[in-house]
Amino acid sequence: MSVVTSLLDRTGWEVTPFGRLTRRSKEAGRPDFAPLSVFLDAGVVPRSDREDNHNRLGADLSNYLVVRPDDIVFNKLRTWQGGLGVSKHTGIVSPAYFVCRPNEAIDARYYHYLLRSSVYLAELTRLSKFMPPSQFDIGWEDLRDLPVPQPPLAEQRAIADYLDAETARIDALIAKKQQLIHLLEERIVALIDETCVGRDITLRRAIERFVDYRGATPDKTSDGVPLLTATHIKSGSIDHSLEPVFLHHETYESWMRRGFPRRGDVLLTMEAPLGEVAQIDSEQVALAQRLMLLKPLRELCEPDYLAYAFRSTVMQERLRSHATGSTALGIKADRLKGLPLPLPGLTQQSEAVGVLRRAEEVKSSSVACLQDQVDLLAERRQALITATVTGEFLVPGAA
Repeated sequence: MSVVTSLLDRTGWEVTPFGRLTRRSKEAGRPDFAPLSVFLDAGVVPRSDREDNHNRLGADLSNYLVVRPDDIVFNKLRTWQGGLGVSKHTGIVSPAYFVCRPNEAIDARYYHYLLRSSVYLAELTRLSKFMPPSQFDIGWEDLRDLPVPQPPLAEQRAIADYLDAETARIDALIAKKQQLIHLLEERIVALIDETCVGRDITLRRAIERFVDYRGATPDKTSDGVPLLTATHIKSGSIDHSLEPVFLHHETYESWMRRGFPRRGDVLLTMEAPLGEVAQIDSEQVALAQRLMLLKPLRELCEPDYLAYAFRSTVMQERLRSHATGSTALGIKADRLKGLPLPLPGLTQQSEAVGVLRRAEEVKSSSVACLQDQVDLLAERRQALITATVTGEFLVPGAA
């Protein structure tokens, strides 16, 4: 591996297989421990601290793997993206994960940063087996035999301490930018609340057709008709930045037989998450489970107005109040059809949409500027990690 050769030439650090520095742990039998998850942005955290993990826990937690502080945990389907981290918690993870217990010769934090560096993510991607449509699965043998540098323990600690401090500073700046983005979205919602008002009528009177896509999951392919899932629907629009997934052309007609979407139709997520809304923005698209397609009676309700109204505080509260579920809220079609919708006349709807579109344009420009700053900070963070763990940048006191 080229990075190993570079490390040897530049630093003189010993290079050894990852499996000699850690031991794969298969400790289990503690269903009473708190479930943990591995996130790309946060590493190993309790599931209860996050609301964006929609994978269901197994019925029997006794075979879940025990994680202890300083263990390095790998989501083997997401390792290539940085789906790994050092745990600060005691808990359990899916038996599909790898739990590695470090020996006394290493500081696990250093290897947390090393394996998240750009050079090692590239190598982990190379070693992983492609799993259609958008995942890579790494085997334990490949991870065990991965050559990694082994700086002196004191140097590992100095590097880890430095990166803990510097990445925390960058993360704080990123969090401030993201908070500003959140505040801009809150301002839009407040404006929606002011403009989307009118006499309540039930949704079934305003919607010509409800098309429910909450059935079986379709087979995904690497090309074909773009397939939208609930995760694509966010903050009033379709998030096209996510890894694309597709439905095969040959199965498109049969899968979409319940009703074909057309541009402007409204999409609503029915579960995990509940209440995200967007409008169809392309000519041909397939829809996956947990989505409801709403085709409004256009002589009574403008599609643009309907999409904005669902983002209002009152409609979001109505969705939640009619939802069911213990781990993830979801609403059934019959309950959705009975929800009241504040609906003014078509003239007032058009005026409200005009006001909101202009506000969205201003918000989008500001958000784009802030997001550029977030991206630059994230690039700076990654470059700093890579340069430090590979010895290109010498940490004061570490040499």
